[in-house]
Amino acid sequence: MHGVKKNLKGIKMNLYEIDRMIAAELAKIFDMAEQSETGEIPSYFDAVLDAMRMERDKKIGNIGRYIINTRAEAEACKAEAEKFTNRRRALETRVDRLLAYMDASLRGEKWKDDCVTVSYYTSHAVEVLDESKVPDEYWKIERSIKLKDINNEITAANQDFEWAKIVERKSIQVK
Repeated sequence: MHGVKKNLKGIKMNLYEIDRMIAAELAKIFDMAEQSETGEIPSYFDAVLDAMRMERDKKIGNIGRYIINTRAEAEACKAEAEKFTNRRRALETRVDRLLAYMDASLRGEKWKDDCVTVSYYTSHAVEVLDESKVPDEYWKIERSIKLKDINNEITAANQDFEWAKIVERKSIQVK
C-alpha cells in the first residue's frame, strides 16, 4: 500500500499508467478473493483504489481543462489569421488600384528613378468567347461523393447499399 501511495503522490504519471495501475490492483484483489476461503478483500484495498481513482479523476479533469484552453487558443489563432487574411487582401487590393492608377498615367511608357523602375512585359492568356462550343476534352470535371445524400437515402430505405453503409462512430466532446 505504501508503494502505491508513494507512486501516486511522489511521481507524475500519465493517464495510461494510472489506468494500468488500477487494473493491476483490481487483478490483485480478484486473486486474493479467489485464494481466500471467505472471499473477503483486505480493507486497505478500498483506500488504495480510492486514491488511484482520485488521481485518475484529477488527471482527466486536468486534461479536459487543457483541451478547453488549447481549443480557445486555436480559436484565437484562427481569428488572428482571419484578421491577417483580411488585411492582406486589403493591401493587395490597394496595390492593384495603385497599379491601375499608375498604368492609366503611364499608358505603357517605361519609367525609372533611383528607387523605382516601372516596365511592361507581354503575357498571353486565353479568353473563352463561347463556353458552349468548348470541346469536352478541355473541361475539368471535379467529382465528389455526396455523403449526405447517401446517408439520407440509406436512412429512408432503412437498408444499406451494397457499396455503402451507415457506421456508428463515437466522438469525444469536452466543454
